[in-house]
Amino acid sequence: MILQEVNLMKKQITKFLAWFKNGLTIGLFFFGCLSANGQDVELEGLDAKGIDLFLPIEGELSFLEFEKGDFHEYELAMGTRKGEMEIRIETRSPKNQDYYFPNLQNGTRLAHYAANFEDSIISLFSLGDKELAFAKAEWGTQALFYPKKEFSEAKYCQLVSFYKEGGPQVFIYFLFDDPENPFLDRSFNLLSYK
Repeated sequence: MILQEVNLMKKQITKFLAWFKNGLTIGLFFFGCLSANGQDVELEGLDAKGIDLFLPIEGELSFLEFEKGDFHEYELAMGTRKGEMEIRIETRSPKNQDYYFPNLQNGTRLAHYAANFEDSIISLFSLGDKELAFAKAEWGTQALFYPKKEFSEAKYCQLVSFYKEGGPQVFIYFLFDDPENPFLDRSFNLLSYK
């Protein structure tokens, strides 16, 4: 069972590496309807932080309500229509830009949210030039791991994180069960700095 899961993760990682090599065209996301079912405050918060949210075709995602708690530091949650993926967005504004290390903040999230099984694997990659250019970021990573059950009941989590000096660090959590989920191909085109 574990070997099958590892093989599925390897297959997904291989798919991402091929995507990076082939340079998938950016712009798969279109502006959607911003009727946010009570999430207007969070959208305005992203806008005030200098972050653009690119929603896919209208109706493909819906905003989810959630209660803040120990495992709910994010500001916005969305889900696909059929429930095959949940997307959570968190931002962190540095208190001191001179002493901010995005890689440490990213590592803290991985330690906090990744499962601690003996055979757990965290795959971590730097974002490519095209992904950084789309996000208008200076630094970025993508991690794939098994999430703690307290964080999500999903089998997998892909964390895309990026940062630029002067802006908040952005963390986007993609929670899913199927490594072949087509939404993963568009995961780098959801948010960018203005």
